[in-house]
Amino acid sequence: MSHPSFAIGVGNNEDEESLARQKNQPGLAIQPDEAPLAPPNPANYSQYYSDYVKLDIDTIRATMLATDLSRHFLPSSPTNGIGTVQEHWVADNPCNWTLGE
Repeated sequence: MSHPSFAIGVGNNEDEESLARQKNQPGLAIQPDEAPLAPPNPANYSQYYSDYVKLDIDTIRATMLATDLSRHFLPSSPTNGIGTVQEHWVADNPCNWTLGE
């Protein structure tokens, strides 16, 4: 018999990384060995950012913290740790593991 466990809540690193690419250098990969994403639409960055925060932070994070005080929530995984929080939920380099996991 298995007993699944839930130790920590985590947001969406793919969304954060996509937004970081648009914020920093549209169309470029953050990691040298990664292919660039499809050409972004920087004109819509503020809408994408707003939607990301509304879903991942204002809804998922807020719900988890309101209903379960026994677990932590990380905004993204692999996380940039406190850097993601300090940079208003989209770090310049969300793949920087020196501040997170």
